[in-house]
Amino acid sequence: MPYMYGFELYKYVKRIDPSLANKVIVISGSVNDENTREFVTENKLTFMAKPFNATQLKKVINRNCHDSE
Repeated sequence: MPYMYGFELYKYVKRIDPSLANKVIVISGSVNDENTREFVTENKLTFMAKPFNATQLKKVINRNCHDSE
């Protein structure tokens, strides 16, 4: 992201509309990054490792939207 890192974006979204926070999907190619793992775990977020296909993404989006209603 050009102006904001993903963690900052999540914190911003959570601050302006907490109901959206549990719908965030963290997408990264760095599956072994400890900071990312800790952030995902602490905030109970969904994580997707790159690469993935459109079917996998759609499944995760649908699950996040329906589980959090």
